[in-house]
Amino acid sequence: MRNYFFILYLMTFNLLAAQESANQDKIQSLKNKEYLNKLAPSIKSIEAIDLEGKEFKLDTINTRPFVLNTWSTTCQFCVAEIPVFNSLFDLFKSCPIDFYALTSLESKTNTSDFLKSHPYNFKQLFAPFSYIYKSRLAVGLPTTVFVDRKGKVVYSIFGANADLSDQSRIIIEFKKGLKLIGCQN
Repeated sequence: MRNYFFILYLMTFNLLAAQESANQDKIQSLKNKEYLNKLAPSIKSIEAIDLEGKEFKLDTINTRPFVLNTWSTTCQFCVAEIPVFNSLFDLFKSCPIDFYALTSLESKTNTSDFLKSHPYNFKQLFAPFSYIYKSRLAVGLPTTVFVDRKGKVVYSIFGANADLSDQSRIIIEFKKGLKLIGCQN
């Protein structure tokens, strides 16, 4: 009889754990839809400068799909994502897509110094803080958007996993986004 109650307990616990996981996925999906409505529905172009100070203009219509991560050195979640994004970049760099990281022009010097000790494999771009938010390229930090060949934002990831030691959700979300823009690796 004891074994019966123990087995019943384990089954109930597993069922509740599965339900919690499903609820978290629903919450994340709703968050993505909510934030996606706040983002620009498409990105026609991006005007920025790169690490060397050269002007960078990306006309996104009829170009390669791309991933754009908006981040900051002062955002602990942004910094925690860097090693994960570097691993994903290495894994998917053979896909016909581009990877960009965008941060505010106001922090270019600090970011350049930061990148010497924290390499980030995405192409680094800088734009005025006001441009990033007025263009609705981000609604908070970190924001990662996946843009198709037509410049349409087809997927996004907002914020980072609150448990900085477990980045599995960000990996799953990143792979979903890549699949939607044509990377089937």
